[in-house]
Amino acid sequence: MSGQIVPIASLEPKAPRWLWEDYLLRGGINLIVGPKGIGKTSLVCWLAAQASLGEEGFGGKPLRVFIDSQEDDPEVVLRPRIEAAGADLSMIATRRPGEPPWKFPRDFAGLLDYLEQSERCGEPVDLIVLDSLAAYVPRFTAAEMAGEALERLTLVCQRFSCAVVFVHHFNKYGGSLDAAIGGAGAVTRVARTVFVFGEEPRELVSLLQRRLARVRLEQRRDSDEARVLACQKLNVAHKPPALRFASTVVEIPAVERVHRLELVGETECSADLVFEQIRRAPQGESAETEIETAISWLLAYLADGPRQTQRMVADARLDGISQRTIERARARLKCQAIHPAQLLKLLGEEAHAALSEEERKAWWLALPELPDAPPEEWTK
Repeated sequence: MSGQIVPIASLEPKAPRWLWEDYLLRGGINLIVGPKGIGKTSLVCWLAAQASLGEEGFGGKPLRVFIDSQEDDPEVVLRPRIEAAGADLSMIATRRPGEPPWKFPRDFAGLLDYLEQSERCGEPVDLIVLDSLAAYVPRFTAAEMAGEALERLTLVCQRFSCAVVFVHHFNKYGGSLDAAIGGAGAVTRVARTVFVFGEEPRELVSLLQRRLARVRLEQRRDSDEARVLACQKLNVAHKPPALRFASTVVEIPAVERVHRLELVGETECSADLVFEQIRRAPQGESAETEIETAISWLLAYLADGPRQTQRMVADARLDGISQRTIERARARLKCQAIHPAQLLKLLGEEAHAALSEEERKAWWLALPELPDAPPEEWTK
């Protein structure tokens, strides 16, 4: 232990290492979170384009970017939107279609090999964009697993002085921002920056419209299409101003209509205001949607094997899902309740021996054995 302790005076004071000045940090994980369908993919395509061009705020020189999505076809979505954003395509790489994506912590060796090869070739990677967090860190809903995977990824970022940006979807039923992000607090704890992306709050739209009353009509953006990127967490500096984007549709060769975001400027907003706008449930939304959200959460939570039931309920509550809702989702999925006497046979002697006495006496929960065709509830 003594070899790991040094006088604080022996350390060199260092300023934050920015990838995007005042917004995204090198040497760690950055998180952009928002509801589904809000345009997060278009946002990170804009970000990749700005970095590839070395635009203002990105150090003044082109940066190399790796971007990958397990939710969108790279040839149909990523390639056109990155081109529409005006990127230097020679500075941006992605996973070859058909190749298996990384999943952490399993594939750290693959990530290290890619970064080392890029460095040896004189083309070090500055920015890694991964969409989405749940796809690349499948166990992010378990605090221990999420913390371990993200902390190891942070060490990789520090070694190569790069930035990782994860795109993440809100569990919008969380009562607080941390609960809506999920991961029982581990995600927001490890991330160096957290940004919320969503529609511009209606109250703020009205205020801006009044302030811009003298601006010519053709210069004004349609407020219904406005998006806001607002900082929720940045511990090493003051939080930067929120940014306002306009959502547009453009044409590029071979593709008639491509979605694109354009930066309009700064806006008087906060992450809390954007989150409140997101959290307001649409008219007529039913409890059925809450159950569907809980079903998705439960599938991810139990994907790698059975979990202790009481712990499951507690983790779901931390992610903003009530016990009643998680129990209904559990019934809908027909999850198997495992009696303590069945644990030894189910887990095996080695895994069972590693359990605490409390864990051995508890009931556990597992997904049902997969039938030839998935249950109808799983495909809704």
